[in-house]
Amino acid sequence: MEEENKNNGLSPIEQEILIEQVRKEMPLLQQVAKEISKVIETYYISFKESPSIEDKDVPAMAVHAAIYHALK
Repeated sequence: MEEENKNNGLSPIEQEILIEQVRKEMPLLQQVAKEISKVIETYYISFKESPSIEDKDVPAMAVHAAIYHALK
């Protein structure tokens, strides 16, 4: 464990603070991931039904559209 602390450059106290912050934010991150997944799924279905979009392009376009939607 001592060697791990040297490798990441954090003191044990800094590591503990970082871990606590991640634990506090994890529920929010999980909720955001669920919402983004729903948006991606909606765009995916919409693009998949379009005859003018090739099947291989659908996943990338759905993710791109969801990111654009989230940043609006």
